[in-house]
Amino acid sequence: ARAFLANNTISTEPATCSSSLHFGGEFTCPAVFAYRSGLTMYDNEIDAGSSDGIRSVGALLDIRRNTWDAAGTGAILKHYDSGYAGDQQYGTLAFFSENIWNGVGTTYNITKSAVTVQSESIPSPPQGQYPVVLSWPDQEAWPLNGFQNGIIPTEVQECSNCDNLTPRNFPLALSMDNNSTVLTFAGLSNIDRSSIAIQTQPTPYAVQVRRAELVKFQALVNGERVEGASILVEDALGNDLYDIETMSDGYTPWFALPSDFHLDFRGLGGGNNPDGFADDEYEDSCSDGIDNDGDLLLDSDDDDCDHSAGTRELSLYRYTAYKFGFGLDSGEFTLDDTSYQGTANLVNLAPSLSITQDQGHSFRKVVNITGNAHDGILSSFYPTDESAQWDQKGYVHSIEVRDPFTSDWSEANMAIDSSGSSYGEVTRDNHPFKDWYYELDMSQMAEGDYVFQFR
Repeated sequence: ARAFLANNTISTEPATCSSSLHFGGEFTCPAVFAYRSGLTMYDNEIDAGSSDGIRSVGALLDIRRNTWDAAGTGAILKHYDSGYAGDQQYGTLAFFSENIWNGVGTTYNITKSAVTVQSESIPSPPQGQYPVVLSWPDQEAWPLNGFQNGIIPTEVQECSNCDNLTPRNFPLALSMDNNSTVLTFAGLSNIDRSSIAIQTQPTPYAVQVRRAELVKFQALVNGERVEGASILVEDALGNDLYDIETMSDGYTPWFALPSDFHLDFRGLGGGNNPDGFADDEYEDSCSDGIDNDGDLLLDSDDDDCDHSAGTRELSLYRYTAYKFGFGLDSGEFTLDDTSYQGTANLVNLAPSLSITQDQGHSFRKVVNITGNAHDGILSSFYPTDESAQWDQKGYVHSIEVRDPFTSDWSEANMAIDSSGSSYGEVTRDNHPFKDWYYELDMSQMAEGDYVFQFR
């Protein structure tokens, strides 16, 4: 299931909820509860009273520009666990941006989930609490135990032909580190890594704190801004991170990409590790076990990691920008410790047109010229409709014909699309003008050579 809530006023009265499996018994019902579902919330006002703002169990969340009044925790985000050994666990995958939090104690409490938070002011909690708490309460999931207790995002389709219930406009790729609770944050005020509490056993990768920068892209075709272009972003290892669309001004919204990675490591110099915080010297991208820049060298094996010179591995990202009918662009960029704005210049190949008949072909009375046409690249076989659309990147809208009796292209006739394809629809088996013809009765014309031009 999924829900889309925008421009609402939501309030709740104190009531008791109960879940021994997920929350150890009774708790005060929150204003919003998302359970193994997709939830989008834009521009709402939520009064949670004395309870929590939102609780989530194994959900997909897109939460932007809401105002939350809650005396409890702002957001409690955790995984789904059936309680049976060997069953798959599902983390909450969440994107929070530009929310306002009033009166909360802890703002974010995250367990076995991946959460991105950007452009927010985090309230100071009461004494003895932390504004952000991260935990991974199970044993570490890693290759030698077959990633037992690992997490994945909840499914969005029950079968290959079932409806896709990804939240509308969901910006994050449907993937997560299956052995880490991950917080990615950018543009937050009133918080730093020294106030992000890590409450877990001290295994290296159980919790990651990713300090990020704000990034946005614009998409252009011949200098004109393109609305609705998809910007796909992946890290240096090829892991998908974002699938986000440009708006009416040709720009994506701002989104957060990690520029540094911090783990509360055991045995590092320069700090009392692990101490429940990923803020000590050396707890950075040179000790995160990740090839951040894609040069096949990790951490101290990478020459970029030279603490004496103040250098470390920087994060490299690759992007692909695409809009069907407009074109494609791809490239890469490296993030330092500042925001980044990129431009994708979409380029499309010219359409191709061919004629079945050879030059000099003879007709008796009625000229019937046939052929085929396509945009972009055409392969002999496509496994899916999507692969055909990626290759062709558009479709042929029309074929103009300048016959011997037409002096100018502005007066051209039109060939007939006989492909049977719906207008603008490209599938694995068909596309507009896959087959076409042009017919002209010349029975009253003198025998001779006539020139036909097509474009």
